[in-house]
Amino acid sequence: MCHLLLEYAIKEIAYDSVKELAKKELKVAQLTNSELKIFTDSALNLTTNFTKSSFYKALLDSKPTLIESEVAFSLRLDQIVNGSIDLLLHYPDHLKVVDFKSDAIIYNENHLEQLKIYSKAVKELYNKEVMSCIAYLRDLSLISWVKES
Repeated sequence: MCHLLLEYAIKEIAYDSVKELAKKELKVAQLTNSELKIFTDSALNLTTNFTKSSFYKALLDSKPTLIESEVAFSLRLDQIVNGSIDLLLHYPDHLKVVDFKSDAIIYNENHLEQLKIYSKAVKELYNKEVMSCIAYLRDLSLISWVKES
């Protein structure tokens, strides 16, 4: 749910529309009203904290030429890997990949492996240098950039 809300927030869709979307999407999960409120409030809180963060402001201030969200890709490794990049920022000479994590528990090794695959896919698609990071939405102080080699 956080990914969907972030996608809409990044596209600057009005907050009330995003809030209504969250409620509509979560009704499908057949949660009680109390559970629905807790889940919606949590997702909206994580989304708001990200879009108001100094990290997000710095991304926007770096003047990307294009910002995309939920960018689908396929990459051949030992097998074909399909994925979706949460946030892709284009610059004249490089790209930045941001992968959102809303997990309460941080699985850094697993997340870094996933980030390497995303970076490899972007590098192959655009033939530019790639920097990537994991944005732990519950603690944005944990962000550090990794340069694809």
